[in-house]
Amino acid sequence: MTHVPYRGDAPALADTMAGRVDLQIGGSAMLEQIRSGQVRGLAVTTAKRSQLAPELPTVAEAGVPDFDVTGWFAFFVPARTSREIVEKIHIDTVTALSDPTVKAKLENVGMVAIGSTPEETCSVAQGRNGKMECCDQGG
Repeated sequence: MTHVPYRGDAPALADTMAGRVDLQIGGSAMLEQIRSGQVRGLAVTTAKRSQLAPELPTVAEAGVPDFDVTGWFAFFVPARTSREIVEKIHIDTVTALSDPTVKAKLENVGMVAIGSTPEETCSVAQGRNGKMECCDQGG
């Protein structure tokens, strides 16, 4: 397999639909093209099947044991940001993610809102990249 770098999913998807590339690993934004028959979904990269496409097996179910690649998003601030500001951002974020309208919009595009604490986010970031130093919580 040859990696072909693209500047985003849209141009990669265009080339996938046109047959210029054989395979694309893309996000849930591709569900519309899967459902319309423009591309064929083979598997999801998460450990569990997606609620949005339960018909697609996981990569592990398709034959690659222990495969689990999950995308995630987090807010990061400069290291010297005060603890009070970090807490305010956290509280506002959790409040927004708890809103039923926001939650539904995120779920419609395949995202699950978690609203982790700054410490939990740091732990996840360090687990994904042991070199990342993000636990200075300000002060």
